[in-house]
Amino acid sequence: MPRRRRDAALREEIQEALVSIAKVLERIALKLDAARTSTAATPKKATPQKAKAPKKRKLRLSPKRRAALKMHGAYIGRLRSLTLAQKKKVRALRAAKGVRPAIALAKKLGKR
Repeated sequence: MPRRRRDAALREEIQEALVSIAKVLERIALKLDAARTSTAATPKKATPQKAKAPKKRKLRLSPKRRAALKMHGAYIGRLRSLTLAQKKKVRALRAAKGVRPAIALAKKLGKR
């Protein structure tokens, strides 16, 4: 007797879940129909197009700043392959004489 009650309760629970799934699917179908009718009013080209990404703001750099960024990238790129002791030498040279000599030293040390 208790097993039949459990089975009935389980069936009822499954039935409620199916009803709620049906309602959700019905809402999705309505939204799809609405989207289809709104896009059907506008003429389409024969080939499908990708959705356009939002425009990124254009980075406005002065030539001086662009050159500085390029120099910094070269400096960092050269430093990556060096050991800690070599990096220490290059950083000291950069502090004393500037970026260009530091890049030259890092290039020389990196070849070894």
